[in-house]
Amino acid sequence: MTIGSGSILAPGGDASGDTLGVLTLNGANTSGALLTLQSGAVLEMQLGAGLASDKINLYGYAGQSDLVRNDNVIRLSGTGVTEGTYNLLNTFDAAGDAVATGFSSGFTLELSSALAKDFTASLDYSTLGQVNLNVVAVPEPTAAVVLGAVAGGLLIQRRRRA
Repeated sequence: MTIGSGSILAPGGDASGDTLGVLTLNGANTSGALLTLQSGAVLEMQLGAGLASDKINLYGYAGQSDLVRNDNVIRLSGTGVTEGTYNLLNTFDAAGDAVATGFSSGFTLELSSALAKDFTASLDYSTLGQVNLNVVAVPEPTAAVVLGAVAGGLLIQRRRRA
């Protein structure tokens, strides 16, 4: 399967983007790449409650040449998102066992404005046969201001005593 430049691959369940889905590609008995993302192609992934997300499963994966990447964007959006690890992509051999992806880069993250307001995210390639997304909440500015004011007050009080 080839996703052309300027095209979007969205494994979600419906056009509204409200349903999470799984795209499974089986490369058994095939030659060539299972999935090719041309330069400018975008993966749109939805995140949901309970660390659920859209995902892509590649079976019959024989190495990084089966997933051709060109510094493609993974565009993230969703509702009910919480801190934690979301599984976005899995690679399996022909027997269905997890197999190393063979890469540790090739994607750039783009968070929707609603997600970017509350979270930061990074890709994690360290689990065998997986590309995961680590999501961390951004501290609320009011909480940071209160903590800063308390720390500043304690510092001033300490200097006065000295």
